[in-house]
Amino acid sequence: MELVERDAVLAQLDEQLAAAAARGRVVLVSGEAGNGKTTLVDAWARRRADDITLLHGACDGSATPRPLGPFLDAIPGLSDTADGERTALLAAAVTALDAQDRTPVLVVEDLHWADEATLDLLRGIAVRVGSTPALVIVTFR
Repeated sequence: MELVERDAVLAQLDEQLAAAAARGRVVLVSGEAGNGKTTLVDAWARRRADDITLLHGACDGSATPRPLGPFLDAIPGLSDTADGERTALLAAAVTALDAQDRTPVLVVEDLHWADEATLDLLRGIAVRVGSTPALVIVTFR
């Protein structure tokens, strides 16, 4: 799939990935519904598939949001962590990012539909990502 007029944004994602190897980064991708946020991130991740470990989850807007839904989808075993205790979840999520052989890219789609637990865990990861070589990409409206 060819993306039209997205070369500059793809290049920025490449730059953030390179910088994340030294100090983790959070990238926010915003736009109106249907403007291609998911398509952009998916295309970029496919281009970088040999360089990254993709951890992908999405918030669900079709029903009551599932607590921690995108993180439970993206990080295997997270649901087994200390009965959902906040500190243990955060530690497990950061450890999962650190444990990857290639640069981990955590994608959280549709943050505008997130539940409070997801927002809380994302804030914790964002504060700590600077100490791990990871890129966190968040899409939202």
